[in-house]
Amino acid sequence: NEANRTRGFETDQTNVGGNVDVSVSNAAYVSVRGGYFYDNYKDTGVPLTTSYTYQQPNFNVPGVPPSLQGPTNTINTPRILIANQDKTTQGFFQLDYNHAFNRAGSHLLKGGWGIRRSVNDVDVAYPGGYVYLYWGQSFRSTVTGQTGTGQYGYYTVNDQGTRGAVNANIQNLYVQDTWQVGPRLTLNLGIRTENEKIPTFRPDIAEYAFEFGFGDKLAPRLGATYDVRGDGRVKAFASWGRYYDWTKYEIARGSFGGDLWHIYYRSLDTLDIGSLNLNNMPGRDLWGSATGFRDLRQTFIRNTDPDIKPMYQDSFNAGVDYQLSGTMALGIHYVHNDLGRTIEDMGSIVDGDTVYVIG
Repeated sequence: NEANRTRGFETDQTNVGGNVDVSVSNAAYVSVRGGYFYDNYKDTGVPLTTSYTYQQPNFNVPGVPPSLQGPTNTINTPRILIANQDKTTQGFFQLDYNHAFNRAGSHLLKGGWGIRRSVNDVDVAYPGGYVYLYWGQSFRSTVTGQTGTGQYGYYTVNDQGTRGAVNANIQNLYVQDTWQVGPRLTLNLGIRTENEKIPTFRPDIAEYAFEFGFGDKLAPRLGATYDVRGDGRVKAFASWGRYYDWTKYEIARGSFGGDLWHIYYRSLDTLDIGSLNLNNMPGRDLWGSATGFRDLRQTFIRNTDPDIKPMYQDSFNAGVDYQLSGTMALGIHYVHNDLGRTIEDMGSIVDGDTVYVIG
């Protein structure tokens, strides 16, 4: 546990924003908003020694000196996943137009366009990978059919972590009208839409995993408020809206090339086990594939439903508010949310590996 004593982390954040309102006339104004968010997390004080672990005892393996003999789970240093960086930035720009006018009642019309750019740059890994030692054992692959061993058995080097950088833009369009039909009834009518691209961490396979156009994310909003008695003391209201969430980059990291797990299988012909890591893997390749490693976290771009649709939920709420006095009010509210559709990964075991379908 000595290796854990100096462990720590750093997290840097910056969040800036601003807005400007420009009066166009007595009945109209333009609002311009913008902002930038920066977040970066990284681990500190973690030893960069590659961890190895005995998967079998080696007391009876010929040629192993007493200094290396040990039982199962003998380790040289704890296996620690290090975040060298996990940087996220978001920048946005929003332009809105507001206009008041009278026609069959009074209207406050509002519409706008905006764009948001999100970036994730991540490097999370075990230093030099991590090593499993199978003393005196023979390896056999149920996938490639290859077998083999070395003078002292075999070992694996695991390259597991999250690496890469992605970015994409989301644009939005909306229009809404607050329409006071008469002295008692006010309607709120609107629609919003977005276009969205979901990037991959493997642009050599595909730049985007899937895309949603403006027609895929049409979100209407309907609301009404009614002054029951006409004196402003009893208000009845109801509204319904459809809300599309933007797809988090966690799916890009986990399913489209960010998360990786490569396992290299080698014959163990050396006793310099402290030197084994991703940059030093002596011995014969026992896996026998073209890549030289077993891929436990394959990208699932080709396993994505080509007709995938965005996640949305519908929300309905209604209620009555009654002002009993100048200092007291009574309200009864009802809220119902319905998740109409979501995006999921569905997995099964194929040849000993977990294979997912995104839909």
